[in-house]
Amino acid sequence: SPVISDDFTLAGFANGELVAFQNITGSPAWNTPVGIPKGRTELERLVDIDGQPVIHDGVVYSVSYQGKLSAIHLPTGREIWSKQQSSYTAVDLGFGNVYVSTASDVVVAYNQSSRSEVWTQENLKFRQLTAPKAFGSTVVVADFEGYIHFLSQIDGRFMGRVHLDSDGVRSPMLISGDMLFIYSNSGDLAAYKIAL
Repeated sequence: SPVISDDFTLAGFANGELVAFQNITGSPAWNTPVGIPKGRTELERLVDIDGQPVIHDGVVYSVSYQGKLSAIHLPTGREIWSKQQSSYTAVDLGFGNVYVSTASDVVVAYNQSSRSEVWTQENLKFRQLTAPKAFGSTVVVADFEGYIHFLSQIDGRFMGRVHLDSDGVRSPMLISGDMLFIYSNSGDLAAYKIAL
């Protein structure tokens, strides 16, 4: 889905490009490659941007499949930094970090400013994770068996787990105020709140 800022509408495309359109005229302001096709087969050359970009303090954060995680200057489209990474989902921000669920379902936190790796959680590999969502002091991901995993934003350790639905979760999670909303594959809508 596109993301709208004051001046631009941002959209990621199947060719790995992130494009900013001017809101007033609709004309392209800039485009930046987040993934560059490589390899001989169609499968090897896939570089889709499937996840919604995130905008924070004039910087756009986006990741592509078989591409990279990029921090891009919103007004100009200039790449500030990038890191080789592959993901089918969107990123999220919190505690000065960028959170990514990789294509192999490892949750990784990178420092927003320096791109250095802060922590990695590998114990959810191959569980078909959703995009991460920063919620309170945790990072939340859901999986194909319907488990909701709460990880610490500080070091990635497990803080809790609940089971929503055995059919799994694929939809992006939403936060409103202090509530986390999750829609399961079988049609259950659940709201969670962190107990103090």
